[in-house]
Amino acid sequence: MRDFRAFIEACKPTENAKYVASKRIVENGEPVEWEVRAITQAENAELRKKCKRKDPIPGKKGVYNEVVDDIKYNAALVAACTVFPPVNEKDFQDAIGVLSGADAVQKLLLPGEYDEYTMFILELNGFDVGMDELVDEAKN
Repeated sequence: MRDFRAFIEACKPTENAKYVASKRIVENGEPVEWEVRAITQAENAELRKKCKRKDPIPGKKGVYNEVVDDIKYNAALVAACTVFPPVNEKDFQDAIGVLSGADAVQKLLLPGEYDEYTMFILELNGFDVGMDELVDEAKN
């Protein structure tokens, strides 16, 4: 019988990572580190499901393609992975005047910071994303 301990180890949660998402957000003169986590594939599947939209197929009345809205998915993924600041807590959202974790992250970060943070989270979750792909997505 083959040893399967490596598979059991792979099922354990990964350690949270630290990331400076913005050099503008400082405490005691130092940039504040954000805490992020990787999600499971089950959580990822739920996010994808919530981010689907129906696009009409040209020339076929009443027929649609179901596709994942990449911009909405990335925003949901970023929010789901952000542990600190507490972007998913209602008190925090109320304090900065937003309605969701995704909105909170987008309000806190400049566009370039947001793209870099998204890339970090994608890599943390095992997606190998090149800069060319992010540039293409940003253009759309």
